Amino acid sequence: MKKALSAMLFVVAAFVMTACATAPHQTPAQVAAQVCPQLQAVNAAVADTPGILAPADAANLAKAAPYVDKVCSAATSAPTKPDLKALASTAVPILLDVLGASGLPEIDKVRISFGVNLAKSLIAQQLAEEATEASAPVAAPPASAAQ
Repeated sequence: MKKALSAMLFVVAAFVMTACATAPHQTPAQVAAQVCPQLQAVNAAVADTPGILAPADAANLAKAAPYVDKVCSAATSAPTKPDLKALASTAVPILLDVLGASGLPEIDKVRISFGVNLAKSLIAQQLAEEATEASAPVAAPPASAAQ
């Protein structure tokens, strides 16, 4: 069962990464639309189950909430690049730590962790593409034929 799950996750990851590599440039709002369900799954997995988190882990989860809410809330304006960067660098590690410490079954931890790590990879890829585009030299205008 574990081998089958691992193989399935590998195939899904390969497919997603291939799709991401060929995807056109996306806005921060489009990236948020892709990653928010995976990030919100951590809270959904532990919110309805009392006692699944230690008080310290619940406090850590609360620290990640403002980052997730800022990017994923429909009530806020469109997320910015710094919002995505903060989400990936601050909230995602907290979510993964809380998930690992939770009392969820291992299969649920693996499934949700996979989604959270995929979300982090999508954000990192988008930020790297934007950094590459920003550092690319601007082409000089073509020389005029009539002089």
